[in-house]
Amino acid sequence: MVENSTFYIIGAIAIAVLLIFVGALLYYCRRRSLNRTEYFLPCKSDRPIHPEKNLKVPSLEWSTPSDIAYGTKLSTRQLNAICTESRPRPFSFFPLRLRKSDSEGTVGNDILEGTFSFNPSEGTILNSGEHILTGVFIPIARYKNTYSSAEVSVTITVIKAIPDYTLNWDIACFNGLSYGNKLTHEHLNATCVLPPSPSMIDPLTATKNKREISFRKSWITYLSCGFCSWSTTAKRNYDDVDDNDDDDLHELREGLVEGAYIYEPPLGTMLLSGKQSLSVTFLPTSKRRLNNYLPLKKTIEVVILPHTPLLQWASPSNIRYSQPLNFMDHLNACCSPLRVSPFDIESANLIEIPGRFEYTPPEGVVLSTGQHILTVHFSPDDTINILPAEMSVTLIVDPVELTFEWPKPGNIVFGTKLSSLQLNARCNEDVGGYFSYDPSPGTVLKVIDLEGHKLQATFHPTDSVNYKCNSISTSLFVDKYVPVLIWEDPETICWGTPLKPYHLRASVLYGLEDIIEDHPAILNGVFEYSPSAGSILEPGVHELKVCFTPNDAQNYCSATTSVHITVRKVVASIEWEAPSDIVYGTELSIIQLNARVSPSIIKGTFKYEPDIGTLLPAGSHVLGVTFEPTDLAHFVGCKFVSDIIVRPLKLEIICNSPESIAYGNPLKLEHFNAKLQLDEHLCDGNWIYSPNIGVVLDAGLHKLSVTYIPIDSVNFLEASSNVDLNVQKATYTIVWNGPNSIIFRTPLEDSFNDPFIAWSSSIDGLFTFEPTLDTILPVGIHNLSVIFTPVCDVNFDIIKAERTLEVVKYSPSMQCTKCHSLIYGNYLTKEMVRPTIKESDIIGEFDFHPPIDKYFEVGTHQIIVRFVPIDLTDYEIVSSELMLTINQFVPEIIWEGASIPYGTEIDLTCFNVSLSNTQVEGNWSYIIDNETALEPGVHDIQVVFTPNDTTNYAISIETMQFTVDKIRPTIEFGCVQRIKFGNPLTQEHFRIVKLNPPDLDGSFIFKPEIGSILEAHEQQLEVTFFPTDSKYFEVAEGRTMIIVEKSKPNVVYKDSEQIFYGTKVSYSQLDVKCADSTISGYFSYAPWEGDEFIPCVGSHEINVVFTPTGVDAEKFEPVDTVIQLRVEKCNSTIIWNTPDPIIFRTELGSNQLNAHIENDIDGRLSYNPSSGTKLTVGEHILSVEFFPSDLQNYSVVNATVTLLVEPYTPKICWPAPQFPLLSGEVIPLELFQAICEDSDIDGSFEYQPNVDEQLVMEFGQLILEATFIPYDNLNYSRSITSLIVNVQQTALTLIWEPQLEIPYMEPLSAELHFNANVEPARVEGSYFYSHSIGDILELGFHDINLSFKPNDTKNYLPVSKSIQLFVRKDRAEISWEPARDIVFGSPLDINSHLNAVNLIPHIEGSFHYSHDIGQLLNSGDHEIFVTFNPFDSERYGNSTKSVKLNVRRLDPFVQWRVPCIISVVFGEIVSEDMINALLEASEFAGNVVYDKTQVDRILVVGEYTIPIQFRPFDSLNINPVDKVVKVIVSKAPALIDWKIPDAFKFGEVPTADFFNGNILKNVNGTFIYSLFLEKSACTDGISLAFVHRYSSNMAIFVEQSLVSSTDEPFFTSKKDVPNTVYLADQLIVATSLIAAVVKESIYLATLKLESRSYSSAPTEPSTDVESDGSASVSPRDNFPCLPTDVNFRDCDMSLVPYMLSVGDYRVNLQFLPFDYENYYSASLTRSVSIFKRVIVINLNPVIDVEAGEIVELGRLQLIRNHLEVQGEFIFSCDSTPNPFSDILPIGKYSIDVKFVPKDTLNYTTATACTSIIVSGKSNDFTCEEKIEIVYGTVLTEEMFHVQYSDPLIAGRLTFKLHGRSPLYTVLDVGQYYISIEFQPVE
Repeated sequence: MVENSTFYIIGAIAIAVLLIFVGALLYYCRRRSLNRTEYFLPCKSDRPIHPEKNLKVPSLEWSTPSDIAYGTKLSTRQLNAICTESRPRPFSFFPLRLRKSDSEGTVGNDILEGTFSFNPSEGTILNSGEHILTGVFIPIARYKNTYSSAEVSVTITVIKAIPDYTLNWDIACFNGLSYGNKLTHEHLNATCVLPPSPSMIDPLTATKNKREISFRKSWITYLSCGFCSWSTTAKRNYDDVDDNDDDDLHELREGLVEGAYIYEPPLGTMLLSGKQSLSVTFLPTSKRRLNNYLPLKKTIEVVILPHTPLLQWASPSNIRYSQPLNFMDHLNACCSPLRVSPFDIESANLIEIPGRFEYTPPEGVVLSTGQHILTVHFSPDDTINILPAEMSVTLIVDPVELTFEWPKPGNIVFGTKLSSLQLNARCNEDVGGYFSYDPSPGTVLKVIDLEGHKLQATFHPTDSVNYKCNSISTSLFVDKYVPVLIWEDPETICWGTPLKPYHLRASVLYGLEDIIEDHPAILNGVFEYSPSAGSILEPGVHELKVCFTPNDAQNYCSATTSVHITVRKVVASIEWEAPSDIVYGTELSIIQLNARVSPSIIKGTFKYEPDIGTLLPAGSHVLGVTFEPTDLAHFVGCKFVSDIIVRPLKLEIICNSPESIAYGNPLKLEHFNAKLQLDEHLCDGNWIYSPNIGVVLDAGLHKLSVTYIPIDSVNFLEASSNVDLNVQKATYTIVWNGPNSIIFRTPLEDSFNDPFIAWSSSIDGLFTFEPTLDTILPVGIHNLSVIFTPVCDVNFDIIKAERTLEVVKYSPSMQCTKCHSLIYGNYLTKEMVRPTIKESDIIGEFDFHPPIDKYFEVGTHQIIVRFVPIDLTDYEIVSSELMLTINQFVPEIIWEGASIPYGTEIDLTCFNVSLSNTQVEGNWSYIIDNETALEPGVHDIQVVFTPNDTTNYAISIETMQFTVDKIRPTIEFGCVQRIKFGNPLTQEHFRIVKLNPPDLDGSFIFKPEIGSILEAHEQQLEVTFFPTDSKYFEVAEGRTMIIVEKSKPNVVYKDSEQIFYGTKVSYSQLDVKCADSTISGYFSYAPWEGDEFIPCVGSHEINVVFTPTGVDAEKFEPVDTVIQLRVEKCNSTIIWNTPDPIIFRTELGSNQLNAHIENDIDGRLSYNPSSGTKLTVGEHILSVEFFPSDLQNYSVVNATVTLLVEPYTPKICWPAPQFPLLSGEVIPLELFQAICEDSDIDGSFEYQPNVDEQLVMEFGQLILEATFIPYDNLNYSRSITSLIVNVQQTALTLIWEPQLEIPYMEPLSAELHFNANVEPARVEGSYFYSHSIGDILELGFHDINLSFKPNDTKNYLPVSKSIQLFVRKDRAEISWEPARDIVFGSPLDINSHLNAVNLIPHIEGSFHYSHDIGQLLNSGDHEIFVTFNPFDSERYGNSTKSVKLNVRRLDPFVQWRVPCIISVVFGEIVSEDMINALLEASEFAGNVVYDKTQVDRILVVGEYTIPIQFRPFDSLNINPVDKVVKVIVSKAPALIDWKIPDAFKFGEVPTADFFNGNILKNVNGTFIYSLFLEKSACTDGISLAFVHRYSSNMAIFVEQSLVSSTDEPFFTSKKDVPNTVYLADQLIVATSLIAAVVKESIYLATLKLESRSYSSAPTEPSTDVESDGSASVSPRDNFPCLPTDVNFRDCDMSLVPYMLSVGDYRVNLQFLPFDYENYYSASLTRSVSIFKRVIVINLNPVIDVEAGEIVELGRLQLIRNHLEVQGEFIFSCDSTPNPFSDILPIGKYSIDVKFVPKDTLNYTTATACTSIIVSGKSNDFTCEEKIEIVYGTVLTEEMFHVQYSDPLIAGRLTFKLHGRSPLYTVLDVGQYYISIEFQPVE
């Protein structure tokens, strides 16, 4: 035990010593470390701060803090780094015991203790963006020897905060803003202000004694773009304050936040009328606010009023009635333009307002007399921005003063009644009305010796309101009555016949017995004749006279008359036979002039016209003869005419063959070389050449024709002739220009110019390229060639040109988007970059560096796009750069809205907020004013979503609205009540029983209102309750019913007035009406029937019943009443209107004395003064008294009126001049020609200006005034008139005739060029020329202008004139004397032919000839040209000259065939080949020609001779050779052409195509057709004979001799034509039906031909041979001539009703020609078979049916031939349901149709097939073909305006642009093609 204790004590002492040593050591080390200077270096987590290597680094943890918003101070939520290092336990030799605190404490008690220091520190406010937070952990001193300090860092993101300032925008300035005003600074006045804060202090006080800040008033600077505004301050002085502090201090003082305002729409925009949205975006100037706060935006809505246009309309001047309204003088309103600029009125932009003016009354209306209001309504085209406008003006219409004309009538004879011949006054205006005359028409006036009768006419217009009455008078004289003697001319008598009493039988025509009363019917008197009866008169015309003396000479005048009698001489007669025809040039002789006289005892002489020896022109002439007897006193010669025909003389032309020419040379006169056989001096005329002279002919042999048309076409016939001309081909070259190298893919046609032909003119043709021009050549060197093939290969040969070309590589054109921006989270696709190669056919690949198939971080990236073509041989590699910007993704907050009732507690469950992208994680926060109960209305709530990933996602902030609803009360009603119609509505009728809640205060509104009158039926009443506390309670509504019954209307009438006897009374005069005029209905009356009645004197009762009608019949009941009527005796009333004032000289007439009785009572009116009285000037009283015929019932009455007589104003007129008035001239005396129309009024004229002033007229209007001063100024007043004439400006005339062409270097002179004068010469002024004297002009045309400006520019117009002066080149003079005659084949040489010389040696140049040296010319006359081209072509022109050269022709050698004979058959024409075969050899090439008029015709059998000629092709240089040919004509065979079908179908007969036998030549003859059964041995059959005539149509004949002997008649008629015996000598044209019997079968053919019969048989036609050997075939006179309008092929050959049996037949055709001397007969045989008839069915091949539709049988479109065939149809379908009764599903089906005829023996069975395709319904749609949007507009589906053809089909539209949907995206600027597809749901 002791030993153990000792051991423990020693051990404890050792441990204590050790501990003391260790403690001393630690203290020493501690002291050393405190005396050292230590440095803290930044380091990462878990790395030591101190340099000691032996210390342990504690482990630290710091989780990445969440994003914070700007303004949030750093706190422990972010600075929360912790130390995770466990602290060390103390060392002990004793057993380790845990303390209670260690065992029961937290885990933290085991963590190493220490302190953290953070940078930045707690409470710091960081700017927005990413920041690094650093924390340094320092262990406590206890562990500093064990652990070193450690550092840790994290990244924190500060997002932009919601601004603490607000945008204010005063919209009061928009009040009253109308369309047409632009946005100005006054409207765009938004400001950004800070909210007021109680802690705000004066910045000057806060910074006192520290710094001095000077502020100036803030001002607004508008950017030049007009899009935004920028608020900034002026100059500031800061000492030691940074920018942010300075901005904050300034904002605290001013209360405004500085920055830029971006407006949309911008400044200067003119807004349209209506509700418009304006927005402003604020960007602060302060960098702190700009970087740390979100942009602030505000939107307002303003109302722009439409513009009210201002109308301008001057009041029009007065017009007269009948003048229509027009747009020039009356309807001329206009609209003032719109001023669109509000800044400066003078510089305002005026815009015309288009629109339409509507006038009331409209244009063309004629207004009546009086004052009228004209109204105009302006309707603008832009009805949205412009309001309509109206305006009115006043127009006064004056009445028309009528003027009259009354020609003075001529004297009339006593007994003539006045009629329209004398009473013919007329009104100058077209006005309705009538004239009243005094005396009246029909009056017979008496004879007055000294003075005539006065006639007066008064015009009464129908429209007395618009026209004034007026009168006119004239005078008329009456003469004595002159009797009319009637004496017809006696008949002509012969010489020696005495006058008889029947020659002298004159009588008196008397016609006053019916006009003048008590006048005798016969006027008695004595007739005296001279010469008397019995006198014998000499031959001639004699006058017989008679004088009639009436017994009453006082009233009638004596009358004389005369007639003529003719005493004729004895007339002889001539006999003359018509002479025979003569030829022009034959003189008249006694052979033609051989007339005789009858009777022959009359002696005398013959005179012919024309006389013997006269040469008459060609034509029909009249020969006249006159016989003159010797005793001319008693005998008369006679004349006679006869016709004679003079035939014209035929001319002949002689032509020589021309020489050959080359193509391109025009035709000349010498090529035709024609002359007239007759001397042209004897027959003048014109030569017509074909082709014309100057025409260029194609290469080859051409026939030239010449015609001579004599001028004297009457006496000579025109002549014509032909010659041959050989034209040779022309030569030319190809010119082809182009580059030596091109780029690959360039077509040759784009690189080379079109080749052209170097020739004198253009040549049409085709260029062929090798390779072709559209060929794309590969890279390398290539050979090209072009071949020109002229269209006209006759005139030109084919030529070729070649060249080389190098092709280099092609660089493709690549296009792609240069800049693109994406939202984070989206791939950059190839479609976004849109790399394209402009050349779509180049194949290659696009590569991107870096690759684009990945997510890019937020920021800007550069991408290289490169295109590598597959074909690197021909294409190069191209590349382009792309800038890609990745922006933060802003999550979209979705708000579904919320509505809660008032009083509901608000929590977060009341709102339904979510994100459109649910993949974004983050935190939600809400900001609301009060989360408890809110007032009713709309409240704002701010929702903030803070994403966890703030690097790629932005914070989303949305301000939403929710509604707090009010409480709605309820109303309860009682039972239904009744009310009479018309009674007002009271409050008791609404029957309100209860209101919930009952104690709620408020007011009721009733509908209809209290006191309203309801309709007579069941009505609905409405009650609206308006609570007093409208803040928390809504308006309550309730409805109930009420029954309204009918009521009785009140009928009223006025007491009947006094009614006089005889007055017609109508029920309408009783004035019975309903008291309420709005009630519609009708009245029925009793006891009288009809609308009008005449009651008797006394009292009467009238029963009246009022029956409501229409809508009022449902409101009111019928009602009746009784009216009392009293009738008294009648008094007459005189109606006499006050007459219009009359003019002096006017007599009283019906216009003034026009009183009448109102009731048309019989009686008499008596006037004082009476009618016809002329009153003096002044006022007069006119009176009238009426004496009725029935004095018992009517009384005598009188009346008076006042009449004013005014002085008479003479009528004057001043006609306008008929000649123009020019300024600068004196007023002509002819202008002063005023006239007084009243010729009986004497007076004089005074003019202003005076006639003697010699006033000179000036341009404009000249007003002249004339005053007529009558000498009698008491009864007549002065008349003044004016004449307004237009004086025209005098148009001056420049007379300028300069020299228009001068040579080069000649100066301009005053005598030749500047020599203009002006007319009239009195006008003074200045001349202005565009050039000066002495100017030397360059070569070419020059315009020289002249203008004359008069000194007096008012009366004279300036005048100008221009000429074109040509400055020509100077030319050299050529001398040329070549040899004029050479032989064909001699070449041209320089010594004899091409030897021209220049006579002006100082002009140097060279000669160029039209022909080359050594060239051979064709025979004939040639024109050779030479051109001298000077070396100085700018100053000297080319000189040309030509000479004539003659080349003679050669004679060729020709060998003909031996013998020279041609053999043909009759009908053949000798051809050109036959004649050419006669030529065996010739020295030169050529052909044989002949006269076709002698050869080209049919020759009869015989021998003939034909002259021919060898004509060489080179007829220009070689002469022709003549020869005679013998022609032998033989007899020709008649060949038959007969083509008929081999078989017929059953039911067919031989139609017109069967009888189609034809002669291969035009030969007249007879066709005979025979038909027999093939198997029958008998010869029975039918034969039809046809007469074939090539000159007319075909006709059919029947010949009796060919008819078989059958029992039935061979030919029968369906129309029961009697049997006819057909004789062999008769030909009958077949009509009706022809029946042919062939064994047991019969067929009928209908022939529509006219029936004709002939009495004699036809004879063969004669064949006449003319003198020239040609044959002429014509029928004889007795041969039946068939009608030309008959066409056998139009005949109907249908079966009626019999058919031919099926079988084989033999048909024979025989032709017998009429001309058997020249033709042989011919025959043919054919076989014909009859087969069954085929039935054919035609169907619609495909039937398209929509789903759900049943197929109708008619849609098969079943068509069958031969409808007369009976049978049945059989249908079969491959589908189970019946397609004609069931609905088929979608698919394709087949239907078979079969027709089975009943007569299967003669008809076949027909089958057909069709398909039914059942498809789904289609829904077509239409949309806008072109949509124009502004960049930035989101594309929506509504913009396409899609309309469906069937809206009931459900489906959706798919829009695609480059494979993606473009909807709800913003497209770049450009043009896009969007495809739209409709996809139905089903």
